Amino acid sequence: MKETTREKSIRLLLIGMCVLVVWIGFSSTSKQVKTSENAPKIQAQVLTPLESGANPLVAIGKTVQEQSVLIIYEIDKGHDYFFKVRHSVTLKKNVKNLMLHERGILVQLDHNQWILFSESLEVLEELKKAPKSTYSNAQSFHYNKSKQSVGIDTKESGLIHLDLPEGKKEEPISIYPLAVDHSLWLVLFEESVVIAKSE
Repeated sequence: MKETTREKSIRLLLIGMCVLVVWIGFSSTSKQVKTSENAPKIQAQVLTPLESGANPLVAIGKTVQEQSVLIIYEIDKGHDYFFKVRHSVTLKKNVKNLMLHERGILVQLDHNQWILFSESLEVLEELKKAPKSTYSNAQSFHYNKSKQSVGIDTKESGLIHLDLPEGKKEEPISIYPLAVDHSLWLVLFEESVVIAKSE
């Protein structure tokens, strides 16, 4: 049986539509993956710095086994800076931003979805936008890729150099003062958190 011109046109049109649908599906999937990869995998803030013997408290938002969590850690100075979980809560979405507020910890989950938590991770309030009184204790820094060193210019202590752990060859994402005297620092990398000492 011979294929008519009309049947051939319909067949080619159907093949073209199938190819177009598959191409649209692949392109939209790759855009979603790129968007989620651009967001930092770990967010942090120092709640209470090391001062007069008390252990510091930090809030860390991260993804653990494909589940987004917010955790309050006590960093035990007496046990080689062991991260001890004080409180934790599972979140429905990944943490996009983590800020501090006079009433607690502010977590951004979506463009217009913010949740204010207490330091014991009780939900205090859900907001459509961040309040004006938010702040971060992240410190600006300079990373020298060739020397793999970090320099921090502080008003109180001047220029400080950090002693990063052996094997850390990537640039930090953010750095937070972990001690009032700037002797310890919380350093966030793409997929890990380390404590660094000032040189």
